[in-house]
Amino acid sequence: MEDLPPKDAEKSADSSNVVLGPRYGPPPADYPMDKAGQGKELFRFSACLFWCILAVALYTVATLFILIWACKGPELPNHQRVFRTGHLKVNQFYSGIALSAILTPAAILARKLSYDFMSLHPFAIAARRPVRVGDLDRMIDFHGGPFAVAALSQYSAWNGIMQTILLGAGMLLVPIGTLMITTGSYTPPTPGYAVVGMPTFSGGINTLSKAMAYAGDGPHIADYGLPDQFLAMIQKKFQGDMMSQTGFVASGSANTRTLGPTTTANLTYEPGVQYKGIVTFRYNPNCSPARKEISYYRANTSVTYFTFPNGTVLPDDTAENGPVPGLNIFFWSNASEYTKSGIPLGGTSFFALNSDTQANGAIAIRPTPENGLDLDGDTWISRVKCTPTLKWQVSNCIFNETVFQNCTEAPNTNTTALDVVGLEALEGYMTAVPWAMYNSFDLFTGMTLGGLYNALSIEQYETLLSSLALGIVAIASAGHFGTATVPTIGEPPRQVYIARIPIIAIILVILIAVVVSTWAEITYCRFYKLPFRRTTFLTVANAVRGQWWDEELHGGCVLRDKQLRRGGKTAVMFGVDAANVTHVGLAPQVFPIQTQETYYGVKAGD
Repeated sequence: MEDLPPKDAEKSADSSNVVLGPRYGPPPADYPMDKAGQGKELFRFSACLFWCILAVALYTVATLFILIWACKGPELPNHQRVFRTGHLKVNQFYSGIALSAILTPAAILARKLSYDFMSLHPFAIAARRPVRVGDLDRMIDFHGGPFAVAALSQYSAWNGIMQTILLGAGMLLVPIGTLMITTGSYTPPTPGYAVVGMPTFSGGINTLSKAMAYAGDGPHIADYGLPDQFLAMIQKKFQGDMMSQTGFVASGSANTRTLGPTTTANLTYEPGVQYKGIVTFRYNPNCSPARKEISYYRANTSVTYFTFPNGTVLPDDTAENGPVPGLNIFFWSNASEYTKSGIPLGGTSFFALNSDTQANGAIAIRPTPENGLDLDGDTWISRVKCTPTLKWQVSNCIFNETVFQNCTEAPNTNTTALDVVGLEALEGYMTAVPWAMYNSFDLFTGMTLGGLYNALSIEQYETLLSSLALGIVAIASAGHFGTATVPTIGEPPRQVYIARIPIIAIILVILIAVVVSTWAEITYCRFYKLPFRRTTFLTVANAVRGQWWDEELHGGCVLRDKQLRRGGKTAVMFGVDAANVTHVGLAPQVFPIQTQETYYGVKAGD
């Protein structure tokens, strides 16, 4: 705010052509009294201005209510809240149109306040300090523009700040305000229960361990023989996935993955819902190059012979068993124990493959030290070793329409009697299934792989093992071997309006600044008795009357506005003209305006 206006003795600007008269005088004898007015007319506050400020104040209260209402909604990331609208249809386009329609009047009001106060400032400022005529013209001409604000700020920093606030409000309310509300999906944290497939230990159903040919007493020693129903189920699924090229999980940069139950015809899961206490699995193919462990040489018969770490050479080129060109992939394991059917129990499996298909440019993959591939002439050589793992745990997970994700380990949250024997035995099938198919001369190890892949890199081995892990988990959790009722939180996502709290706060601050600054200006003008006089064509015409103005403006009738401003260096004030005390206007020397005095103006010749 400005300091108190200068005293009367300090208010007059120097001028050599001003003849001082008494402060008040009688009207001319022939003056029409109906045109006279008292000084209090200049201090009368405009009702229109009041209603504009009141309307902006109502917008401020409404915005505050919206902010409070939004803050009571469910919290979302990034300082956002669900904006509760009941059953109102959610549509981003219509919400933007509605916000624009609501905020446009507020922006218009702010712009009108800027215009109205800019028209009040010239006379109000000139009433408390001298102002150059050229600067007055700049204030009046641009009516709220940046050049007018710059001229205004030279005489009143507060008024410059106020006009900046009003201009900014009129310019920013709509573009920023339309960002207050957006749309998005939200999952209400509704508690409930759901049935989930998992291996349970109950005598009333076919348990997972029974399907694995578990005897029922003591530790389970896997045989992977004909009584093992689970092995047959997994083997059939893996064969189907291989032929259809489905059920794969990309290995990516991190080999460890989390798998959970999958949707079946009888068991469905709701997207966006968190399921607590379900059984999940973490698998890792653990594959790496085996060039150092496996060597090879090419015979004249175009057969590639592989030598494994213990000296075993495959294919076996003895009199009893000659080369088998169709069987171009070979397995070997460093396990210390094998089943009767020749399946290793644990250990690391080594895979060696030579391609019967001539290398060509259509193959995108190229041999590197990291992918386990070599190119010997026209033959691909693949040497890889894998130690796959599959560990189970109890977790809390969120279903995302296809798989469970965002799983966190939650031990002791499942009170169901789980088939721990069967769950612990699942890892062995990551090794048993490929070996069972290999030992039975399944097409998987011959024509199938040869037709689908010219060469198997580490990434492709990991992809195949990921499909196997997915199949094991899918069958174990499909409900064949038990189900359990688990608590859930949430429901399917639905579209909602989302309130951006920082944006609403910005709009609220803008509106508060408009109301506070305008009301503070009015209070200041009333307290220091500054006039509420708008600069219009007629008010300016009445303010520049008298002999002094005739001489000041003489010769400027055809000059350009820039020339007039450059010449307007004389400072004037607004008040009772010291040379014509019956006149109130702009003059180089003025007296204070008295509210109870009648002023008659001035006419030519006075």
